[in-house]
Amino acid sequence: MPPNFCGGSLKLRVEFAPAGTDLTIPGVVTVFCVIGPQAPPTHDNPTEQGEEFAPNVAGFALRVADVEEARRELEAKGVEFFDGGTYDSGVCHMGFFRDPDGNTVILHRRYAPRGQD
Repeated sequence: MPPNFCGGSLKLRVEFAPAGTDLTIPGVVTVFCVIGPQAPPTHDNPTEQGEEFAPNVAGFALRVADVEEARRELEAKGVEFFDGGTYDSGVCHMGFFRDPDGNTVILHRRYAPRGQD
């Protein structure tokens, strides 16, 4: 992520799909950067308790309506994706980048109905 992002926020359009339903609810997720020179004070910092920080390289996924569109929005803000393009698994589209701490973040959109993969 761009260095000037820390201490700021980034809004992503998403769709929430409650498990066990056919509902799709549009929404907005606001991602706050909580590290860097303008970061808010922390109350739960494992490094202050002697634990060493290790990024989560397995990642976590954010479901978005359109991976390509979300990717373009983030790239316009300086986010660098490391997969060389949007990945198409045959059932979903994904895009990968790392947050400022090195954690892998995945933009994800499933397009094939469950049971057809």
